[in-house]
Amino acid sequence: MEISKLLIPERWRSLVVIILAGISLGILAYRSGSVLSSIIAHASYNAAAALFVVLPSLQKTPEEFYIMAGVVALPIAALLLWLFIRKNPLSAGEMPPRETTSWLWPIVTFLVVLGLFALMAVLEVTIRLNPGLAGM
Repeated sequence: MEISKLLIPERWRSLVVIILAGISLGILAYRSGSVLSSIIAHASYNAAAALFVVLPSLQKTPEEFYIMAGVVALPIAALLLWLFIRKNPLSAGEMPPRETTSWLWPIVTFLVVLGLFALMAVLEVTIRLNPGLAGM
């Protein structure tokens, strides 16, 4: 089995979705002036995803449904974010507060997340190369 076939494109697609969700939640928190709106949006996103894990009838949902749901949900989410930004514009002289913390922590956090993502990919490749490990 070729290594190129083992590296699943879904992993990279999920990383892109997570990055876009993080940017959107950051914009939402910044523009609303409160993290509560981002917390509620994040919780609703996770609750919708959890339904597909918890409910047995949804576990057999074909992959095409997820693709179509994404095609429909992405423009709706983009429209809602655009409407929110339009409704809550920044005033002309308003600037974000100057960052006072070191750049070290965001870089370390990014590297930790990237490392965990790489670890998941390596573990998946290992399990696919050694199917007996999956039952342990």
